[in-house]
Amino acid sequence: MVRLRFGRWLASGLMVAVVAGCGDKPARILSPAPQAGRASAAVSRARLDDGTLPLDSIPPTVRITCPVPSPLATHVTPPALRILSEGFDPDGQFTTRPVAYKYILLGPGSKFPPVLVLSDPDSLRRYYLPRGWAGWTSSGAETTQAQFRNLIPDADYVFAVIAFDESGLYSSVFSLSVNILHFRVSYDGYPGPRLTLIGPGFEHEFTGFHDPLTYFPLEVEEGRPVAFHWFAPPGGTCQGVDIRSYRWALDLVDLLDETPRTDEHTDLQHWSNRSLATTSATVGPFRLSHPPAPEGHSFYVEVGDDVGVVSLGAVRITVVPSTNRPPDCSGATAAVVTSWPPDGSMAPVSFSGVSDPDGDPVTITVTGVTQDEPVDDVGDGDTCPDAVIVDGAAQVRHERSARGNGRVYTIWFTADDGQGGTCAGAADVCIPHDGGPGRPCIKDNRVVDSLGPCGGADSARERGRMALPPDDGP
Repeated sequence: MVRLRFGRWLASGLMVAVVAGCGDKPARILSPAPQAGRASAAVSRARLDDGTLPLDSIPPTVRITCPVPSPLATHVTPPALRILSEGFDPDGQFTTRPVAYKYILLGPGSKFPPVLVLSDPDSLRRYYLPRGWAGWTSSGAETTQAQFRNLIPDADYVFAVIAFDESGLYSSVFSLSVNILHFRVSYDGYPGPRLTLIGPGFEHEFTGFHDPLTYFPLEVEEGRPVAFHWFAPPGGTCQGVDIRSYRWALDLVDLLDETPRTDEHTDLQHWSNRSLATTSATVGPFRLSHPPAPEGHSFYVEVGDDVGVVSLGAVRITVVPSTNRPPDCSGATAAVVTSWPPDGSMAPVSFSGVSDPDGDPVTITVTGVTQDEPVDDVGDGDTCPDAVIVDGAAQVRHERSARGNGRVYTIWFTADDGQGGTCAGAADVCIPHDGGPGRPCIKDNRVVDSLGPCGGADSARERGRMALPPDDGP
């Protein structure tokens, strides 16, 4: 037990603290600092012309903001901790923030015993000030946090921070409720990383590695791939425990099997390589036997942090018969980007308004293009054909007859959801007669194949059928 014996030297009015040694260890004598709280810093702009400090100079202050220190409680942390602080300089010339900080971490093997700080916080200042704060870490004005890793479990530590202003004054108050933090390293109360797993229609948080495992249930229709995404924020107090890596597996037989994958894309029944960048995976599609029989799969995600703790997310996938619904083409609209006046160039056609009730991605394929003017007529530029289809995408010619009321193209298409569902529809686009884009067109009853044929008297041949626009077409 360390004992303090205090005596007063009446001749000088100074307090001397004598630390009794333990066993063979010699005692230490700690002399108090001069009453002016001033560090041995370089001459500053805040000094007077004669090099002295103004009598009304006020030292800066600093306090630990996370974890909040307290003389009545010991903070408990896993073997990694981030400590946040903030400083204030009430009479700074250019800023109200201190210009520099120093901090120290005392623990097992430290030259200055942490237990002495707990009984006499100012002893830390009295010991290190005459030694020019030797052993303290310096940081600039922008650094108001300290990160510590690989702390020793079941050990006690003391952290202290001080601030300096432009004139070299330092924050001379040393207090267990302000700038000194006492903490103990332990895994008690630390559950591990908080893993958030996101899949079709769900978002669920997993914490820790539980035995037996708790699975999140998920039904997946036959023939559909399943995409998962996940993330885990830094853990611990003040988010001082960083995430180290992720890995995943499908239908893993033994969670403790560390056999490496033979192929990252096909050997899914072993853990993937650990990586901080591995935050998503797609599995399936899964197939049912015929006649259908129950089929299940297990999907696992593991996250590990830098103190060696892991959390496991587990999803139980049940494959069910498909109830796919086809896409809806009734709200389809088409558009072209054109300029004025019509210049005969080919403009690509884009679609919107085609939806799928199951949320499946829809692929649109153009099957035909018709128009309500002849392909090659007087006053329309003498060009043919007026539309082309390449790889299922259409382009229409930016022209119209000078004798007409604007040209209306009707774009015929099919939509496929990739799950066997399809729909067919048509949408109109307008090349106005005058006034530029946005002017209305009048759709005539004539129906001409915009793709041709071209040449001769047959160039204006009609297809003999009526192209009806959708209900909400232009």
